[in-house]
Amino acid sequence: MALISCPECGKQISDSTPACPHCGYLFSVNSTPAAPSPTKIGEITQNYAVGITMTILGIFLLLVCLFAIIMFPLLGIFIIWVPLVMLGIGVQKIGGTRSVCCPHCGKITDVGKNFVTYKCSACKKRSVRQNDYLNPVL
Repeated sequence: MALISCPECGKQISDSTPACPHCGYLFSVNSTPAAPSPTKIGEITQNYAVGITMTILGIFLLLVCLFAIIMFPLLGIFIIWVPLVMLGIGVQKIGGTRSVCCPHCGKITDVGKNFVTYKCSACKKRSVRQNDYLNPVL
């Protein structure tokens, strides 16, 4: 019987124990991680009210930023990204989005309706769209 460090909490424990008595980390002898399985892609949802509001607000802020670039060049250049992001989100909401669940980690997010590949913002792994399913790239 030897002492090993728990990979979760770092405390010394016996190598023959099935779980860490301090943090509950389970040790598996012959298990392999489960392969991620494809997940179903949600239906297209369009939100015209939010999309039109964000688009109009983005156009207004773009005009304000253009004025700011003329009056205060450094400030205007620094804040020009705000209306551009608002315009992009507004157009995407009008065009439609789909809800997807990452097959690797399970994070749920919205993507554009015609996406082909998806990179999860949480686990940074890629997935590919095939018909109505999001298949993991291994």
